[in-house]
Amino acid sequence: MTAQWRYEVRHVISTLFKILFIVGFIYVLYNLVRMFFGLGSALKERRRREEQLRQEGPRSGGMKRGKDREVIELEKDQYRVE
Repeated sequence: MTAQWRYEVRHVISTLFKILFIVGFIYVLYNLVRMFFGLGSALKERRRREEQLRQEGPRSGGMKRGKDREVIELEKDQYRVE
């Protein structure tokens, strides 16, 4: 093996590693940009749904929460598991 041949092999290998590094870096940047815009559109969609729910008002027949919910008290022998 000559010194020139070893140098060329090292050069080719280092060039391949540089290319792989650059491709990986571009891939990471691409995913970060995609994630950023995806979060932005998800937030817009969430705000739109919240505004729509606010305009519609409370749903009728839905499950009540908090103070409006009725509490049914049962005696010890009235519990039934289905």
